[in-house]
Amino acid sequence: MKTPSWLRPLHGYSTTIGELLLVYSTAVAFASLVLISIPDKLAGLSALQIAILVMVSLDLAGGAVANLCPGTRTYWRSRTVPLRLFFLAVHAIHLLGLAYVFPQAAASAILAYLWMLASGTILILTGNTSVPLALSLVLVGAAVVQLPQGLEPAASLLLTVFLLKLVFGFSGGLKNRTEH
Repeated sequence: MKTPSWLRPLHGYSTTIGELLLVYSTAVAFASLVLISIPDKLAGLSALQIAILVMVSLDLAGGAVANLCPGTRTYWRSRTVPLRLFFLAVHAIHLLGLAYVFPQAAASAILAYLWMLASGTILILTGNTSVPLALSLVLVGAAVVQLPQGLEPAASLLLTVFLLKLVFGFSGGLKNRTEH
């Protein structure tokens, strides 16, 4: 089905009902599980922090799945390199939100952002869509973000999904059926 122009950055020029269901059900399930996993922390968060946590969780999980859907991949791979790099850069907003909710994760968030920018830029500039390379970059990046002490499991999970969404799903990781 054709995607309205305002939804194309999320779902490309066309998508299927199945893909939409998968993207949004994964986003809701993931965000719900993140909230359920931190009952003690959740009690101490403000309404704004909870809202930010929910929005970031929804976007990261939904985006990780959407970035692997053919419509989204085709759309973004047809964009200019500077626009694709800008897309990576603006995702700093996620890490600002995570650092606001999990202040002790600020150093790990900075590391995740720098790792994502470097890895994503290399993959985009070289046009490399190697699944093993993109996944390797995510796995090493996920280990790197663990280096600062005191990272909560929920923050660790969100930073890993951040890397999956932007390094594996957006920058590299799978060729479209039309790419050779």
